[in-house]
Amino acid sequence: MPLNEAGEHADHDGPGNRTSIGIEICEFHESGRQQRALDRAAELIADVRKRFGIGMDNVVPHYYWTMHRYNNWQKPCPAILMNDGKPGAKWDAFRNRVSRA
Repeated sequence: MPLNEAGEHADHDGPGNRTSIGIEICEFHESGRQQRALDRAAELIADVRKRFGIGMDNVVPHYYWTMHRYNNWQKPCPAILMNDGKPGAKWDAFRNRVSRA
């Protein structure tokens, strides 16, 4: 999807969809394929950060954006990088990957 189009990736009609760039990560059962998908996502995010001057503080999961239409629910996404449905050690490790890419 072009970067100048709004998708439904974060908070359904909220500021997350209107003001952020959503990047989806494929989920695979095979660990090798999953690691490659995470590597590619980290490289893509690093590239987008550099092109648009986005700081690491603004690299957030979909969980960050509260869905007001859904009783202030927070989407536990990306699921493969959440700990018990919330950002934690897995998300922190992924952010470190992005900062090193």
